[in-house]
Amino acid sequence: MPPNESTSASQGRIIQETPGAPRGPFPRHYTGDPSHDAAYLDQLNEFFGGEVSTSSPNAGWSWYEAELYGGALFGLGPATFDLKYSARLYPGGDVASYQEISGKLSLETAQWLAKSAITPQSLRPYAELSYQVAGSDGHDMYLELGLEPTWLVPVGDKLLGISTPVLAGLSLSDYYLDQYGRNETLGYLSAGVKLSLRLSSSPAGDVYLNASVNYLRLESDLLVLANDGRQDAVVGTLGVSYSR
Repeated sequence: MPPNESTSASQGRIIQETPGAPRGPFPRHYTGDPSHDAAYLDQLNEFFGGEVSTSSPNAGWSWYEAELYGGALFGLGPATFDLKYSARLYPGGDVASYQEISGKLSLETAQWLAKSAITPQSLRPYAELSYQVAGSDGHDMYLELGLEPTWLVPVGDKLLGISTPVLAGLSLSDYYLDQYGRNETLGYLSAGVKLSLRLSSSPAGDVYLNASVNYLRLESDLLVLANDGRQDAVVGTLGVSYSR
């Protein structure tokens, strides 16, 4: 999954746009009990618009969401402000499309940290605020607070970048909902490890090997529902990037 503004806001829209939709409590994940699992499937179909079954749990969900982005980046000394506009479209028609504007303020702290073998080279604290400017279900607001301590470790003749990002996803207004359809302030928490190693460097650009593992603790009832009733999730990535 990972939980983010599009996932949680989508769930909020569905619970609000489904006439007569129950507000909870939700059944939690598959248990093997036919009556319980049938109720759980009814909830999934009602809130996510799919035609699911125990034998085909993802039927009808092949293309759920498309996203368009645009923005600008501003810098002043150690501070960076990233302004972004996004439009989220739902080709399946399960959820009304909506538009959002967000601003992210980041701070580079390297110049203020003591130099030692164990001290991070940077902490990279940031705050991101997202506000829905167009859509059918009101003006939801999301706040994300994060910190990413970073180290550079020599590996042979190369430098390995290591960071340990932590963040909290918060709902200021109906971004995350509880099982009764009410605002739930804490949506999720996340902590992880990222690794980046430059494989090659040339006038044409640099090639990096990147890997990450993130643990997520889901607190919003609707995020838990989307994750098959589980509050815990682990997401891993591995890839190669090019930078010039």
